[in-house]
Amino acid sequence: MEHQPRRIGLTELAQVAASLIRLQPAIRSVAMAPDNVIRFVYPRVGNEKALGLRFLETPSQRDAVLRLMREQRPVIAGPIELVQGGIGIVNRIPIVYTRANGEPHYWGLASVAVNPLPIFERAGIHATSNDIRYALRGKDGLGAKGEVFLGDAALFGDSGSVLMDVVIPGVSWQLAARAAAPAVGHGL
Repeated sequence: MEHQPRRIGLTELAQVAASLIRLQPAIRSVAMAPDNVIRFVYPRVGNEKALGLRFLETPSQRDAVLRLMREQRPVIAGPIELVQGGIGIVNRIPIVYTRANGEPHYWGLASVAVNPLPIFERAGIHATSNDIRYALRGKDGLGAKGEVFLGDAALFGDSGSVLMDVVIPGVSWQLAARAAAPAVGHGL
């Protein structure tokens, strides 16, 4: 007989998801996707468009999910435009259980979508500022190899910019910063 994980109901999933969102208000949604199809999303209101999303048939999300399946470890994607609207950084976690014969079985994934803008704001990173210009690259956690997703891409080729790697478990970004050009004014 194959040992499957204990089934939890939608009410329990909603309670867990609500607790996560209370702890971290930047979380936009929590979803469960058996067989890589979103079947549960919390909160449901405002995220209805995500229900039924088939990750492997969605070009903008397919590669990250294939990487998750291949590596059997969490994968961070984004920032990406979410199907339900807005921008999010999505942490996807593979759900794997062991069959009676000892073989691992990929069930699907859980995902947590986070609104990155409040996080960047709290860190003081703004695409435009009076004193400092910023840019971030590394979409999908690819560091210097990833696309620019905030600010002016030209900062990465500017010899006056300071570059810094930002490493979070499972993801790497690169930050470029440069003092803004002083305003030209008329002296007395």
